[in-house]
Amino acid sequence: MLTADLVNVKRKDHQLILVPLKGEQKARALILAQAFLSIAQTCKGKKREEFEQMCMAVEVDARDKRLAAGLNKLIVDQCEFDENSYHDAIQLRRAVFLRANELRQGLKEGEAFDRQCVIREITSAYQMEEGAFEDRLYGDLRAAHRILVVPSISAETLVEMYNLAQAQAVLLRAVQVTVHCYCSHIETYRFLFHRIKFLRLLYQLERSEGGYRIRIDGPYSMFEAVTKYGLQLALLLPVLMSCDEWSLHTEVRWSRRYEPLTFTLQKRDIEWYHSPIAPAESISDEVKNLVSALEAIACDWTIELGDEILDLPGVGCCVPDLVFRHRKEGCRVYVEILGYWSRAAVWKRVELVQQGLSYRILFAVSERLRVSEQVLEDYLPGALYTYRGSINPRVLLKKVEQLATREETLTER
Repeated sequence: MLTADLVNVKRKDHQLILVPLKGEQKARALILAQAFLSIAQTCKGKKREEFEQMCMAVEVDARDKRLAAGLNKLIVDQCEFDENSYHDAIQLRRAVFLRANELRQGLKEGEAFDRQCVIREITSAYQMEEGAFEDRLYGDLRAAHRILVVPSISAETLVEMYNLAQAQAVLLRAVQVTVHCYCSHIETYRFLFHRIKFLRLLYQLERSEGGYRIRIDGPYSMFEAVTKYGLQLALLLPVLMSCDEWSLHTEVRWSRRYEPLTFTLQKRDIEWYHSPIAPAESISDEVKNLVSALEAIACDWTIELGDEILDLPGVGCCVPDLVFRHRKEGCRVYVEILGYWSRAAVWKRVELVQQGLSYRILFAVSERLRVSEQVLEDYLPGALYTYRGSINPRVLLKKVEQLATREETLTER
């Protein structure tokens, strides 16, 4: 993924505007992309340092230095390096230093130090070939990592990725993101919302004219910018391409002075992005493991992954992670896990229930969010389960059963 210093943008008033590759610049980009991809193929099995040196030897016009650096980074991001083969390099260097020091101290006057003697002793002790000594000695250094896998993509695809990566890099500086989206199929909405949850993004969802409005906290809305969270937010952009229509608006903190600017993007702005979206995982390991644990103890219930969007018009929506269905009674209880969310998101769920959401739903909330289970009264169809550390399957099941036995006047959907 690109960093902010590799993005080609311009400013107009208080707006940040992307400058996509097109025309002559795009033609030059294709030439550079092909050159760097060919070098990567040549350097498979070689050290990262050799790849970098060969790329530096490519003739680049001064005006395209940033472009070349960006294309190069995208290639490196897709390469796989052998970073763990020589984890003993530090111990090896220590052994070499200690043995060399011993031999030097034992030298008689006029006697020369024998470097090869040290190498022979160390390679014998570590059971390695002498020819592999130099690689093993500094194998933990970044420049010495060998390239195992290189990207098998065309220059055209790399240039498309660059244009998309520019928009993603802007999102790394986002404060608050608002997305309006429309999908002609409900399955697309489900995929999108579950993907947002999988990426552990903090969001609020509500219906809007012709679709949904999604408000997502950006990394710069937090007490301090969180790089990992910003990367997760940027990964949402390719997923939005599955929607029929979408638009995005956000405030960003740009430049070294973190100047506040607005940034907007629509699907048509990057409709040239034709690279297929790989099937994306949308269910977290936490949920999968919880389901497995529950299935082992919940004899009276079937447990399914949630695929419904629960909506209270004028107030908001939520997307449950699990659906419990009683085998005999047939009643359903929904469960949404809010372990990593903000307190504001939890209170939004509380408001949904208090304002009239009629589904039986249990919100599993981490204790660190400091929300009491008592905020939702017993006569309401929703409840909170606060947990410390990780969710206890037996306690969760007990909470589900208690919620299922509440007054039958609660609306079954």
